[in-house]
Amino acid sequence: SEAGVEETLINQFETAKEIIGNVRTVRLQKNIVPKETLELHVISHHPVEPLNAVIIKMCNLSGIIITDTKAEGASGFMVGTTEFAVPLDNLIDIAAEIARMEAELTHKESFLQWEKKKCIMKLQKGNEWKRR
Repeated sequence: SEAGVEETLINQFETAKEIIGNVRTVRLQKNIVPKETLELHVISHHPVEPLNAVIIKMCNLSGIIITDTKAEGASGFMVGTTEFAVPLDNLIDIAAEIARMEAELTHKESFLQWEKKKCIMKLQKGNEWKRR
């Protein structure tokens, strides 16, 4: 029926939008400029293969490859039950990525220390209140 075909198309476009959004997120997280061409790997089956042209154009991909396993060093994400991966071979600056991760770790460690101090202060206040 026409309604069923329309619903299938809408679902395929929603899936394609999610794939595009995830590829853009990988670019953002790994500081890969939009003009840099990427490759997208689909692990096992590709749910929206008819929309490859749209995905390739919107993500600036060199191609979409269906494969059995995720490449080592690839940034992966899930859309529905399908796993996707963007191989990052020579695309990321390792030193910059290490610096970013170390800065994030330092921030989280200092946040954790602050939260511990707040908990200790609350416990001390609670004990003072009980003594009265």
